[in-house]
Amino acid sequence: MAAPTLPRESSIVATPIDRLFDMFEEGPFSGFNRMRRMMDAMLNPGAQGAVVSATGDGIPVNIYEKDNAYVVEAAVPGYKREDLTVEVIGDTLTIAGKYETKTEEEQKNYHRREMRHGSFSRSFSFPGALDPKSVTAAFENGILRISVRPEQLVHSTKVPIS
Repeated sequence: MAAPTLPRESSIVATPIDRLFDMFEEGPFSGFNRMRRMMDAMLNPGAQGAVVSATGDGIPVNIYEKDNAYVVEAAVPGYKREDLTVEVIGDTLTIAGKYETKTEEEQKNYHRREMRHGSFSRSFSFPGALDPKSVTAAFENGILRISVRPEQLVHSTKVPIS
């Protein structure tokens, strides 16, 4: 079986219009995302391979191919290993995390508050099923690096006739 191919980097980088259409991934407007992918294919015929679509927001990622596996690198500075989860179901990889700030007894009169708290979830749909047994994840210096191989399906088999 041929190795999986990802599109050129420019075709998987989320643009503001991608994020707009990702809001309609499910529900009565689910056709918009499919329409956007078809238009992308028509307008950019040079981009070969499968498009990895994303839903959710909150963490920047890089997705590339290495050694017949997809590699997802997510920047999650300030998170602890135990605050992060990685899940694979079918063709979808989901990264989730929660971040809680300690409440201080001293009341502060904030002029700007950008320190995060709460949770995030980001899902990525790949062109085919992923092998859940092949998933590995490592966390170092605020970078979560996940590797997952596409599921190897047997397309046909010869059956002896007795």
